[in-house]
Amino acid sequence: LFSPILSEIRSIYAYDTINSSWLIYHPNSSIPGTLSRINPRTGYFLIMKNLATLTINGNITYLNGTYPSLNVNQGWNIIGIHNLTNKTIGQELSGVDYGSAWLLNQSGGYEQMSNLDLTKSGSGYWVYVN
Repeated sequence: LFSPILSEIRSIYAYDTINSSWLIYHPNSSIPGTLSRINPRTGYFLIMKNLATLTINGNITYLNGTYPSLNVNQGWNIIGIHNLTNKTIGQELSGVDYGSAWLLNQSGGYEQMSNLDLTKSGSGYWVYVN
């Protein structure tokens, strides 16, 4: 997935909600890492050496026509959004008892989301699950 920009990636992080710890991937194989798989609906932080653009082409395929499930645990979770239509954060988190949701914006800051705010495909969100 990240091979077109791999030379510009310093590291990739994902948050493991079960163990309350960070998983990390380093393109340099001499540096040990714990992140070995990219999963749909999971949010990732990419630490870059330089600015790069990643274009992903293809179709979003759903198993049996079902949108991939959102696996969250109590506490803080990072989720990824990859829908092709505009949905509110409330629609994305339908059925989840969450206390707050935050978007990591382009300037590196966080924006608290209201239930009616539209999500952005390709963005990551911190969500606190009650």
